[in-house]
Amino acid sequence: MARASEAERQRLAGEAALQRTALTQCEAKNTQLYAVGQEVLRAYETMDVGSVLASRQPFAAQSRVKYEQIAQQYGDKLYESRFDVRAVSAPAPAAAASATEGKPQ
Repeated sequence: MARASEAERQRLAGEAALQRTALTQCEAKNTQLYAVGQEVLRAYETMDVGSVLASRQPFAAQSRVKYEQIAQQYGDKLYESRFDVRAVSAPAPAAAASATEGKPQ
């Protein structure tokens, strides 16, 4: 019975360590997404009416391409900053062991 409870404690400690790792990764991704959002807002704040109209004119293909590339770069940044729960890697065994050492049993 003691072995079973110790095995259960170790399993739960492993799950807790995995959840802490996922939370840390979520916080990092959230910070990245916030930064990209702020960058997009700054870009729109500095955009004037002339540049918007120039990008819509058929003869201004070069400026339209420029804005499409900027939009693509922001889209890429947002895509890279997504959190994928499947990408959460298990913490190193030493880290999990040190995290459980300080806890009462």
